[in-house]
Formats: sequence, structure tokens, C-alpha cells
Amino acid sequence: MYAQDKVVNLALGCFLPLKSLGEEGLLEEERLDLLPSIREKAASLQHSAYERTVKKTWVKEERELPRAYGKGGPVRVLIHKPIGSTRSDLPMIVWGHGGGLNIGDHKDSNGAGLLQMVTKDDGPQFCWASVDYRLVPEVKLPEPSDDMVSAYLSLSNKDLAQEFGYSVQKMGFGGMSAGALLVGHAASVLGKMGRGPKFFAGLYPMVDPTMDTESHELYGDLDAMPGVWLRECWRWALEDEQEHEVSEQRLKEGSLLHADFRSLAGTRALILVGDYDPLHDEGVKLGEVLVKAGLKVEVMSVCGTHCIAHMCDAEGAKKMCQWLRETLSV
Repeated sequence: MYAQDKVVNLALGCFLPLKSLGEEGLLEEERLDLLPSIREKAASLQHSAYERTVKKTWVKEERELPRAYGKGGPVRVLIHKPIGSTRSDLPMIVWGHGGGLNIGDHKDSNGAGLLQMVTKDDGPQFCWASVDYRLVPEVKLPEPSDDMVSAYLSLSNKDLAQEFGYSVQKMGFGGMSAGALLVGHAASVLGKMGRGPKFFAGLYPMVDPTMDTESHELYGDLDAMPGVWLRECWRWALEDEQEHEVSEQRLKEGSLLHADFRSLAGTRALILVGDYDPLHDEGVKLGEVLVKAGLKVEVMSVCGTHCIAHMCDAEGAKKMCQWLRETLSV
């Protein structure tokens, strides 16, 4: 693991005490009382960095898109268009932010930074729409993934696409961590509707609520993705509000390992995992599931931890960017 990765983990643990949300012995009311302050700290960390990153590459506009799938009101997105672009046929990435399903919003500096890497050195121009999906525990799965499906369908409107200069024939999904979980489920739903994405990129994906792999045992204490917090993330997302427990059926419904991807056969897919990420092993398993379903899958491993590795491993980041550039140029 790179020294820079260790420093970022240490800094994250000091600034964003995710482990406190999973602290043993806390009452549920105490956990819920902690959550707003941690969300506020995360927003203060993300938003300023997001603004600095985006203004160098894209013009952004916030829109409320009409509900096109599932229950609820409009879905808010930030649509990003390359500065100075006059094209009408750009690819569009519908993006899901990370944050364990309970932290973060569409002003996602991690996503903006990663996607900006793709544009460097004469990389392809593209639009991207960051989705402000609903968070748990205020809602339960599948409502956040329904928001991703709804946003994708609304963004498929040809008039909206013409306004921002992208092609509805070149739309795909990208997401990091919890966002990768949501776009995976959304892609499965859309595939069954005959509206599947052209491509799917799941980066450091949150995959399976059982958390029973070796990588969880080895790296579950890292500050970037502490296991005690991740268990609460899954519980909040899947727990029955009346029974206060997670059933076997809900565990299967939440897991991407049990999702049906067969309708996406032939679709290009990238799964990126960190060597020292607790989610490493389940990300590899997801790649195997996608291969079995007939997708054109590349599983890449980068040296480092959750959502940080690509910022430290230059060679790994180069391979990731190359896959995205090739996919966006098809």
C-alpha cells in the first residue's frame, strides 16, 4: 500500500468518524443522532472540492427530473456538459455517488475527480449526470436504486439530450462504492425493460450484505471503509421496520450477486477493486456473475484501499482511464 493511501485513510478517520456509527453498545437513537453531523462533515469535504474540480472541465446545471420509475417525487440531478462543446452526440454517464447509501449527494468530488482524469491528455469529451438519490435510513432499498432507474429514463428524453448535447444511444452507468451497487441494480432493471445501458462501470462496488469474505476480515478496520459502519449501512438499507431485522430474502434482494444480468449480455462492463479494500473479494465475485451472464467484463485491481487506490496507483489509474476512454469512444 502506498504511503499516500495510508495518510488519506488516517485523515479520513480523524475528520469523518464513520466508525462511531457502528460503535458497539450504541442505542439506535444515538446512531441516528450522530448521522446528521457526519453528513454535514462529509458535505463540507465534498462540495468545495467538487466545485473546484468541475469548473475546470464542465458547465453544470441542476435539474429536477420527473419521476419515471418507482414511487416518490422528482429526482434531482446535476448535468455536466464539457466547456465549449458544440457537439450533439456526446456519450452520457449516469453517475451514482458513494457514501454507504446514507451519506453524500450529487455534488460528488470523488466522481468528478475520477471522471476528470479520463478527460486529460486529449481524452474524449462526454456529459455526465450525478444523481441525488434518496438516502437510507430515511428510505429502504430498492428506493435509491429506483431513483437511478428513474433518472436514467428521464435523461433518455431526446429533447433533454439535444439541449445538453448528448446522444440517448450512448448512455451508460458509472458509480463508486454504494453508487456502484445502485447502478448495478438499476442496470439489471433497465435490461429487463429492454432499455439497458450501453456500458456499466462499477468502481470499488458495494456488492453483498453478508460481508463474509476474506478481504472483509483482513481490511475491515480501515478508516476509508470501516466494517462496523458498513454493517449499519446494510442494516439501515434492508431492515424490516416492523421486525427490526434483516431477512434472508432481503439479503438476497440487496445483493448484486443475486441480481439477474442476463438481459445485458454483450454489454461492456468494468469492475475496479482495490487490493486492500474490504470489498475486494465481493467485487471479484460480481465480475464472475457478470461474465456468467454474458457481459463483456474486465475486472481491474489497483494497489490501495477503498475509493483511494486509483489516486495513488498511477499504472492502475492509467488502465482504468484507458478502459473508460475506449468505451466512451465506441
